[in-house]
Amino acid sequence: MLTVRPGTVVALGEVVIGRQVKRELLLEAGPSGIVLGKPALPPGLSVEMVGRKLEPGGKLPFSLVFRAGKPGKFRCVLSIPVLSPKGHPPIGIVVHGVAQAGGVPGPR
Repeated sequence: MLTVRPGTVVALGEVVIGRQVKRELLLEAGPSGIVLGKPALPPGLSVEMVGRKLEPGGKLPFSLVFRAGKPGKFRCVLSIPVLSPKGHPPIGIVVHGVAQAGGVPGPR
């Protein structure tokens, strides 16, 4: 009923603490329309999304924006509730990587 492209796991690789990292994603509705609720955002993660309603077969581009606050490995889960159709589980998107202090991050 709902697909996240490129996928529900977003590997950010190495990121520099305090610098913003942005990834573009796309939600695609199946044969039913979808109404989304307000995303539950873990610390350091925000979402740029225009609208929360998808018509049948519709597409909704959105951006994940992450800013690491401390060094080390991180893993957080963005949860977006599905209000309609009733009973649909929330969308879960895992964001992970390694945060490091200063300098230029390694290859992604």
